[in-house]
Amino acid sequence: MDVPAKKDLVAYQNSDFFHQFIFDYDITNIDFYSQIATVNDDGTETIEADFIIEKDLNSNTITLRLTKSQINTLGIGSFKYDIKQVSEIEVFIIYGSFKISNTFTILPTA
Repeated sequence: MDVPAKKDLVAYQNSDFFHQFIFDYDITNIDFYSQIATVNDDGTETIEADFIIEKDLNSNTITLRLTKSQINTLGIGSFKYDIKQVSEIEVFIIYGSFKISNTFTILPTA
């Protein structure tokens, strides 16, 4: 993977979100952090949410997750995100846009 790598993501309102990233190196001793932000008119950024990050050491993958509640709180719109990995040093490894779109299928309630 070239660092930093660009990967745009799309989530859908009223749904949980997840996306998996596969690494070609051992991630055992690495911590990962990722947030979603909006860009303000003056160019500053406002952090809107933290991704839940699940790390699988058997497959050297991380999965970014947001709950349906988090998605609905963010609302439809365009954001940006990035991922940093931290071991002995902090490295900015992945970035991109994060878009939340509308969905029209609503599940029945019990």
